[in-house]
Amino acid sequence: MSFMRKYGAVLAMQTKDAFAYRLEGLVFFCADLMAPLLMMVAWKTIFESQPDVAGYTINQILFYYLLIFILRTTLSVYPHDISNQIRTGKLNASLVRPVSILINQLASEIAWKIVRIMFLAVAVVLLVITFFGGVAIPNLQLISLPLLISLVNALLLNYFIKTIIEFTAFWTSEVDGLRSSFYILESFFSGTILPLNLLPGGIEALAQLLPFRFFYYFPIQIMLGKVSNGEIISNILISWGWLLFAIIVTRLLIRRGLKRYSAFSG
Repeated sequence: MSFMRKYGAVLAMQTKDAFAYRLEGLVFFCADLMAPLLMMVAWKTIFESQPDVAGYTINQILFYYLLIFILRTTLSVYPHDISNQIRTGKLNASLVRPVSILINQLASEIAWKIVRIMFLAVAVVLLVITFFGGVAIPNLQLISLPLLISLVNALLLNYFIKTIIEFTAFWTSEVDGLRSSFYILESFFSGTILPLNLLPGGIEALAQLLPFRFFYYFPIQIMLGKVSNGEIISNILISWGWLLFAIIVTRLLIRRGLKRYSAFSG
């Protein structure tokens, strides 16, 4: 069986499972909606007393958080099942499957995206009706090769960096704490809470050194037209470097972790 046929079969199976648990997915989706909803309400209040903030107009800042919500829904991943399988010994079943655990988990993430996109379409319509009446739509750059590259890279970088956290379960039982700490850093330095250029200078400089900005902030800056062509090229190259690093570390953890896992499981 070819790789594409095997992957297609796994994706179909994972999509069936995702639809079976769609109500559970709706609960998590609504929870993800709360943060950008509250930020949009807060910023709309702020802009009642001033026309712009740090170069953002009200329409740009509202669309920024709408885009944050859309990208988090479509690009963010939660590969928690990897560490669960390692802790419970269920990894043995995954190791004998015809596709690797990385491919199987990625298929699961994509399947859940299909379900969440259905919820997303309804939510976006409601948000636009609620917040964008009388607000001019900014000139968004939604069709471009650099944007497509940045979005694909954001998904893969999201996935491989988070799987690094999950594969530490080969060595520690404190994965939940590591994951929670990671998500706090991600929320702050990915631009989810605030656009990074609104952070104090030293913190913004730190954010530029970390990979989190490539999750959501950088693609949104491309959409809003706030980065030059030179900045787009240099940032894509940097993000590729982070992705390569994450893939190498992930594969290293798998190889060494499986040796340890096999030794303990007999």
